[in-house]
This record gives sequence, structure tokens and C-alpha cells, in this order.
Amino acid sequence: MASVAFSGPNQAFNVGDNSGKTSAEFNPPPEQSGTPMEPIFTVPLARNNDYVPCGSLLDDLEEKSARPASKTALVGPGGVGKSQLAIEFAHRLRERSPQTWIFWIHANNATRLESSYQEIVDRLGLSGPLKLTDNVFQLVNSWLHDAEHGRWVLIFDGLDNEELLHESFFYGQSNDVGSQTSTTQKPPPGLFPQCPHGAIVLTTRDEDVALEAMGERDIIPVNPMDESSGLALLRKKLTVDTAEEQDARELLGALDFMPLAIIQATAFMQQQAPRYSLSQYLKKFQESSYLHGHEAGHPLRDHEANNSTLTTWQISFDYIRQARPSAADLLSLMSFFDRQGIPDILLRKPAPGEKSHAGIGQVFPASKPTEIESHGSTLLETSNSDIEEDIRTLNRFSFISTTRDPKVFELHSLVQLAINGWLGKEKRRSHFHAAAMGHLDRVFPSTYEDQERCQSLFPHLKLVTSKKPKLGKSTLTWMSLIYKGAIFAGLYADFADLVQMGSTLGAATQGILEPDHPVVFWATEMATFGLKCISRMQQIEMQKLKLVEESQREWGEDDSLTVTAMISLVETYIIQGQKRKAYELASRVYRAAQEIADEPLCCDDYFRTLARIEKLGRIYMNQGRWHDAERLLTSIVQTREQLCGRLDPATWKAMIQLAEVYQAQGRWANASELRKRVLDLQEQEQEQELGEDDPESIKI
Repeated sequence: MASVAFSGPNQAFNVGDNSGKTSAEFNPPPEQSGTPMEPIFTVPLARNNDYVPCGSLLDDLEEKSARPASKTALVGPGGVGKSQLAIEFAHRLRERSPQTWIFWIHANNATRLESSYQEIVDRLGLSGPLKLTDNVFQLVNSWLHDAEHGRWVLIFDGLDNEELLHESFFYGQSNDVGSQTSTTQKPPPGLFPQCPHGAIVLTTRDEDVALEAMGERDIIPVNPMDESSGLALLRKKLTVDTAEEQDARELLGALDFMPLAIIQATAFMQQQAPRYSLSQYLKKFQESSYLHGHEAGHPLRDHEANNSTLTTWQISFDYIRQARPSAADLLSLMSFFDRQGIPDILLRKPAPGEKSHAGIGQVFPASKPTEIESHGSTLLETSNSDIEEDIRTLNRFSFISTTRDPKVFELHSLVQLAINGWLGKEKRRSHFHAAAMGHLDRVFPSTYEDQERCQSLFPHLKLVTSKKPKLGKSTLTWMSLIYKGAIFAGLYADFADLVQMGSTLGAATQGILEPDHPVVFWATEMATFGLKCISRMQQIEMQKLKLVEESQREWGEDDSLTVTAMISLVETYIIQGQKRKAYELASRVYRAAQEIADEPLCCDDYFRTLARIEKLGRIYMNQGRWHDAERLLTSIVQTREQLCGRLDPATWKAMIQLAEVYQAQGRWANASELRKRVLDLQEQEQEQELGEDDPESIKI
């Protein structure tokens, strides 16, 4: 029998050829006070004091989003100011309506999207410590659907990839082991939850994404600035004399009135002031634009960015390369990470005495010491004090933004694309790819006590390891990251990533490590383990599905035996991550169980049915469907009180389960009141029948 045991918090999770029952127990969040939680605000960037409204865009967005169950898409080319418009809208809404919950979702890729939802789950306290069957999308959506929480706004920023609309996020990881994503399932309406008390805002460069996600009447086109708005923005950045107004107008026209191009141009002039005039920059821009316009095969040409944005970027970047090369190197390094949410620990050199997690040898001792030592990690040589100045330089030139957390930075998507294109042209991409892997490998834990750090760095790991390095000396760093990523995927029961990373690691070891090296063994074990989990669950699914079909033919769907078989199949779907199937079958179970409950059954059959419905309530809780769980368990409590009485332990058990649902929804007062009621009933029962000295009592 093969088995795999993971270290760290999940060290007890050991599965091999296990044909027995697999379960994942729901753990409610820790008890909190009865004080309601204040609405949270997760917009990562501070308000831009230099923001200039463009026409009626902001008013239109506010008007549309104020409607019940609204969905609004901001659509326009890169650099036109969609995200800045959404940020200003969010901050203004926060000022005017502090009781509104405002959530910001980074939507540039699947991993970052899920990470944003996980942050919301953590901030709201929706999940317990065990996350095997937790689905962060379901948890958040169930919370959003509860009208008791009040009004909310969900902002999806940078959803440019149409494939993300087809991801099966709401039903767990894909079982397509050949890739990390799947595009075979259409999302349910819950991908953009529609509630009378909620609003959705989406920013995208792709109009097709907006049309598929909502509809033409829900789209607000975001176009370049008009002349008056462009001049207003220019004046916020620079002092423009009357004599320079004509130069200012000509420059704005040359910049196509694109906000990002204007900001980059003014940032350059600010750093050169007072020795650089508008006319001088206009002349330099025209010369650079001519040169770049005659470059063949530039990776951004006629696709991601217009010429003005690319030219202003190039002017500033060329200056930084000459004046402060280390800042240009830092920007090059950052371009290989996920652009949304780059922590400063990825950029710094280790402090004296700081533990480094770098190298495959940190994960497994090498069978031959020289085998690891001959493959070093690449790191930037800049000191940490110099990095601080580099960060300030990049900020001043508007190449990076500092989030509300001063230790986390963001890159604009066009800046990331431009620097990657330049690195390819200069044939320096391999060097900085190796550096990015070295910096990440140093800080990504080789043990998993710090799950929060692992979770925050995992999007960067998936991006950095998506391509095998060309530099041979970086291969083991790449392998180390894949190994640690595979272990993290296994820890969260992400079997698709576990299989993909394990298989990649196994193939990579050939010709590099000896066949008896521990890494070779563990790569095979991880891939095999993931495949076995998927295969075993598929076999179990087929067996249980067959049992449901046979029971339906023999006894009918409303029979108690059929309901039992269906509930067992629902549990299997949850473990597999097939939440859509689990949701649909659980709804059928609920209807069938209600039919059974309405029939005149013998007492034993009736109580067995109640127990099965209670089990369905637990399934809803594991799915994060708190509203459905509350509705079901409320009826169970009422039925138990009628049939068994308020002093029956079965009634108390149902009440305690309902209190867990209240607590998971953040309704601490309701949960506390219900638990107190159970205690009072226990004391009453003891006084009436057992006396105060009886030790038997249900633990709450």
C-alpha cells in the first residue's frame, strides 16, 4: 500500500489505498463577541489625490451601481484609467456610505482570483482551520446572499481573460489532470452573485468578456481623456504657464490623451525639473516615437498598448537604466512575479542570520553533496538600503504603485508587458527569470507552519514555474519551487495541481538526479498519490451513482433508502470538488426528504428521515451554503421540538448545529442566544428528571 504523509499542519493527513470512508469535518470559526463586525474595505490602493473625473463616467458608474442587483463593466484599452475610475468610485462610496461592504477582487488570473476570495474569507472569519472541502467562492457568495449583512459592492479588476468566465471555481478544482485550469464548465449565475442589496463592477480591456459576463446595456465605455480633462491632469502634476499651453496641448495630442502616458510623461519631467520643459519632452517624445515606430516585431506593437504609452515608458526606462541601473534591474525582477500584490520579501536580500528556504537540499538532503552545490540560486546583488531607494525611484516614475500595505507593490499590466518585451529583445529574460526563482525559493517555506505566507506566495510560484528556465544552473531552484508548490497543493487537497507539479518534477529530474535520489522518489509518489485520489474517487463515484440509480428504479426517488444513497453520493462529489453536481443532487435530496417528511410514516422511519435531513444540513455547511443550511436546520429544530419536545437531546443537537450556522455567518448574537437557550433547557431537564448532580450533558 502506497501512502504519502505531508509535514507541517497537515502531517496527520495520510492516504494510500484507502477504500474506507473519507470525511472532512466542518470546523466553525472561533467564538467572537456579540458586537457586529464593521463593514470592511479591501481596495488595495489608496485614493489618488490627482484623480481627474472624465466627463460623466464617475456619475454614470455611481448611478448604475446604485440599482438593485446591478452589474456594470468598465471597458477600455490598457492605460485608459479603468482601475483608477474603480478606485475613485470605491473610495467615494466609502465616504458616502460607510455601512457598505466593499470588496476588491484581483482578476488577472485564476490563482490571484482565488487568493482574493481567500482574503475575504479570512477577513470575514468564514472558514475554520480545516479547508479540505471549503470552497472560498461558495463561502463568500453564501455570505453575500444574506441580506442581513447589508449592502455590498464587489469589484473585479482586470478580468481580461475570457477563459476565467468558464472556470469551475465554484465547484472546486478541475479534475483535468493535464492542466491547472479547465474551460469545460460554464459558470453558474453565482459567479457574479445577483442580490437586491449588492452590486458588481468589472474592469476589462476585452468587450467580449463584458458582453458575456453581463450585457451591452451594462457596459460603460472608458475612452481617452478629452482636452480639458487632460490639461487638468497635466496641471495637477506640473506647473503649466500660459506661454506653455500650446506645447501642453500638442503634447497631450501626441500622447493620445491616454492617462497612463500622461502620468509617465509628467513623472519624467518632474524628476528633471526645472531643467526640462514641455517643449523639450515633446521633441524627445517625437524623436523616440519615430525610432520606435520603425522597430519591427516589438511584442506590444498594435496589440496591448498604443504607441504613446509605449514611448513614454521607454523614455523613462532608458533614463532609469542610465541614472540608476539597480532600479531598472529591480523592475525587471518584479516583472516575473504576479503583478498584483508583490511583497517586499520577494525583493530583498536575506538579513544576517535570517533562515533561507532556498534550494532543493532544504527539502531533501542530497545523496551527493556536490550535486546540489553545483547548482546555485541567482539573486540580485543590490543591498537592502539601495533597494529602498530603487523602490522610491520606480514609484516616482509611476512604474509601480504602493498598496495600502506599504510592503506590497503592484505593477500596471502594460508596464509588466513592456519590460518583458524589452528583456526578450535584449536577451536578458533568462537571467531575471533565474533571479525571480532564486528570490522566491529563498522565502517560500520548506515547511508549512506559516500557511499564510505560503498562500500569499503561491500565485507567484505558479507564474514563475510555468516555464522551465533556460539557464542550467537554475534548474534545481525551479525544481525546489515545484516541489514546495506540490506539497502546498496536496495540503489543500488541490489534486490537479499536485499531479501536474509532481509529474513535471519527475520529468525534470531525469538526467539531473540519480534514480535513487529522494526527490525522484517523492516526485513519483506525489503524482501517483494525486492520480490515485482522483481515480479512487471516480471509482467510488461510479459505485455510488449505480446504487442511487438502482434504488430509484426499485423504490423511487422519494424512498428513504434512495435518499440515503443520494446523500452518500453528495459527500463524494464534495470530496472530489465537483460542487456543481453536489449542489444539484443536494437540492434533489432536500425535495425528496421533504416529501418523505410529509408522508405518514412509522415513528422509526420518520426519525431516520430527520437524521438524514440533518446530515444534508451538514453538507450545506461544508459547501458554505449558509442560507440553505439555516433554512433547513430551522425547520429541523421546529420539527424536533414538536415531535420530541424541547428537552430531548436530539432537539438540543439540532439547535447547536443551527448556532454553528449563525456563527459562520457572523451573527454572533443569534448564535450566543441559541446556545444559552440550550444551556437553559439542559438545566431545566436536569432539575425535572435527573437532578443537579447528574454529570451527563451535551458539550457546547
